Amino acid sequence: MVRRAGLWVLRFAVPVLALLALVWVARLPMGSDPRDGLLRLAWRTVGARIKVCRDYTPAELQRVPAHMRAQRICAQSLLPYRVRASVDGVPVVDQLVQPAGVRGDRPLFVHRDLTLAPGTHRLALHWDPEPAEGIEDAALRDATRDATADASRYALEREVRIAAGRIVMIELDEAARGFRVIGEGQTASRGNQALSGKDESSILRALVSF
Repeated sequence: MVRRAGLWVLRFAVPVLALLALVWVARLPMGSDPRDGLLRLAWRTVGARIKVCRDYTPAELQRVPAHMRAQRICAQSLLPYRVRASVDGVPVVDQLVQPAGVRGDRPLFVHRDLTLAPGTHRLALHWDPEPAEGIEDAALRDATRDATADASRYALEREVRIAAGRIVMIELDEAARGFRVIGEGQTASRGNQALSGKDESSILRALVSF
């Protein structure tokens, strides 16, 4: 009985300790100067979907049993996005983010670390759809145009406070249609203080996503 209880404790204790270790490591990457701070851009999103549908060809109608046919054949992919960021008026990020997967139908990932001196910095951050150019297929071109017109665009322009040896993380908050800033305002004298539970959860989500 005692042995079984010990195994039960180990089963749950090991994952918890591993997660706590990840949060500790997430405070600052190895090799970073503890006199600097870090601004982390980290999110995962499906963005906007491009859906192209067509009717069955006569040959396809012959191959697919009637009870297995959808009304039309549809293919879906995701719209690429571009992330742009500047700090104190200086461009630091300009990256086209493509959807993952062979068919381009898997989520888009952003993970960029910016090392900054402690203090207050002016941040401008933009996340905008950027469709591919020169699409020859008319149906795909029209679907891409419609998806781009309906796609959400995000912008953040504000001051952020960076502390030595600390991470300020910015994640995409699609429910609020904006960005969320996490871990701001930590001072050097509080360098050993743990992040709040909400901040830890956000950092763990970002780590697991990447």
